Amino acid sequence: MQVDGEQELLHVLHNLLGKGASLRPRRDAAQFAFAAAADGVVLRVWNVLNSVILDQTFGRAASDASQWLEEDKAFVG
Repeated sequence: MQVDGEQELLHVLHNLLGKGASLRPRRDAAQFAFAAAADGVVLRVWNVLNSVILDQTFGRAASDASQWLEEDKAFVG
């Protein structure tokens, strides 16, 4: 969004931040995006740990646990 001048900037900021009703959808979207990103990070870390450490140490049992996590994530959504 581009604004032309200080008055328009103040008006736009007031509309974006001043109304509680307009903040709720933005907050909900931000929380959803954060949760999705966090889930992806946790899954990637688990996959790295699984492939580098757990497979070498425990063998197939760790891979089975990783597959269970993938199936659980697909089920949850």
